[in-house]
Amino acid sequence: MSPQSGPCCVDALDDSLQVLREVLQHTGPVDGVLGFSQGAAMAAIAVAQLLNGGLPHGESLRFAMLFSGFAPRPDRTDLELFPAPALPVTVVHGTRDPIFP
Repeated sequence: MSPQSGPCCVDALDDSLQVLREVLQHTGPVDGVLGFSQGAAMAAIAVAQLLNGGLPHGESLRFAMLFSGFAPRPDRTDLELFPAPALPVTVVHGTRDPIFP
Protein backbone atom coordinates (compact mmCIF):
# COMPACT_ATOMS: atom_id res chain seq x y z
CA MET A 1 0.00 0.00 0.00
CA SER A 2 1.43 3.35 -0.96
CA PRO A 3 0.16 6.75 0.16
CA GLN A 4 -1.68 8.74 -2.44
CA SER A 5 -0.40 12.12 -3.43
CA GLY A 6 -1.13 14.75 -5.99
CA PRO A 7 -3.65 17.56 -6.48
CA CYS A 8 -6.68 15.51 -5.32
CA CYS A 9 -5.12 14.71 -1.94
CA VAL A 10 -3.82 18.24 -1.45
CA ASP A 11 -7.30 19.60 -2.14
CA ALA A 12 -8.83 17.14 0.33
CA LEU A 13 -6.29 18.12 2.99
CA ASP A 14 -6.90 21.81 2.39
CA ASP A 15 -10.67 21.22 2.60
CA SER A 16 -10.24 19.32 5.87
CA LEU A 17 -8.07 22.05 7.38
CA GLN A 18 -10.64 24.66 6.31
CA VAL A 19 -13.41 22.70 8.06
CA LEU A 20 -11.25 22.52 11.21
CA ARG A 21 -10.57 26.26 10.98
CA GLU A 22 -14.32 27.02 10.74
CA VAL A 23 -15.22 24.68 13.61
CA LEU A 24 -12.53 26.17 15.85
CA GLN A 25 -13.63 29.72 15.03
CA HIS A 26 -17.23 28.91 16.02
CA THR A 27 -16.69 26.57 18.96
CA GLY A 28 -13.69 28.20 20.56
CA PRO A 29 -10.57 26.68 22.09
CA VAL A 30 -9.90 22.98 22.62
CA ASP A 31 -7.89 21.31 25.37
CA GLY A 32 -6.65 18.38 23.32
CA VAL A 33 -6.69 16.46 20.06
CA LEU A 34 -7.30 12.72 19.67
CA GLY A 35 -6.90 10.73 16.47
CA PHE A 36 -7.18 7.05 15.50
CA SER A 37 -5.60 5.45 12.41
CA GLN A 38 -5.78 7.89 9.48
CA GLY A 39 -7.29 10.36 11.94
CA ALA A 40 -4.05 10.16 13.97
CA ALA A 41 -2.12 11.36 10.92
CA MET A 42 -4.60 14.20 10.43
CA ALA A 43 -4.47 14.97 14.15
CA ALA A 44 -0.67 15.30 13.93
CA ILE A 45 -1.06 17.83 11.10
CA ALA A 46 -3.79 19.66 13.04
CA VAL A 47 -1.62 19.84 16.18
CA ALA A 48 1.29 21.27 14.18
CA GLN A 49 -1.06 23.80 12.56
CA LEU A 50 -2.53 24.75 15.95
CA LEU A 51 0.88 25.22 17.56
CA ASN A 52 2.38 27.10 14.62
CA GLY A 53 -0.55 29.49 14.12
CA GLY A 54 -2.12 27.85 11.07
CA LEU A 55 -5.35 27.14 12.99
CA PRO A 56 -7.02 29.36 15.61
CA HIS A 57 -6.87 28.79 19.39
CA GLY A 58 -3.57 26.90 19.40
CA GLU A 59 -2.59 28.63 22.64
CA SER A 60 -5.20 26.57 24.52
CA LEU A 61 -3.92 23.16 23.33
CA ARG A 62 -2.58 21.10 26.23
CA PHE A 63 -2.19 17.56 24.85
CA ALA A 64 -2.52 15.21 21.90
CA MET A 65 -3.29 11.47 21.78
CA LEU A 66 -2.52 9.52 18.61
CA PHE A 67 -3.62 5.87 18.36
CA SER A 68 -2.67 3.30 15.71
CA GLY A 69 -1.67 5.90 13.18
CA PHE A 70 1.25 6.76 10.99
CA ALA A 71 3.47 9.76 10.44
CA PRO A 72 1.98 11.94 7.73
CA ARG A 73 4.34 12.97 4.95
CA PRO A 74 2.96 16.17 3.47
CA ASP A 75 4.92 17.36 0.45
CA ARG A 76 4.25 20.98 1.36
CA THR A 77 6.56 23.06 3.50
CA ASP A 78 3.61 24.98 5.00
CA LEU A 79 2.48 21.73 6.67
CA GLU A 80 5.78 20.82 8.30
CA LEU A 81 5.23 18.98 11.58
CA PHE A 82 8.56 19.93 13.11
CA PRO A 83 9.88 21.95 14.73
CA ALA A 84 6.85 22.40 16.91
CA PRO A 85 6.68 23.76 20.45
CA ALA A 86 6.76 21.17 23.22
CA LEU A 87 3.43 19.49 23.90
CA PRO A 88 2.59 16.36 25.88
CA VAL A 89 1.74 13.68 23.31
CA THR A 90 0.74 10.05 23.81
CA VAL A 91 1.41 7.80 20.82
CA VAL A 92 0.08 4.23 20.91
CA HIS A 93 1.01 1.85 18.13
CA GLY A 94 0.95 -1.95 18.02
CA THR A 95 3.87 -4.00 16.76
CA ARG A 96 1.61 -6.30 14.71
CA ASP A 97 -0.39 -3.74 12.74
CA PRO A 98 -0.76 -5.29 9.25
CA ILE A 99 -1.56 -1.95 7.59
CA PHE A 100 1.02 0.37 9.17
CA PRO A 101 3.83 -1.84 10.53
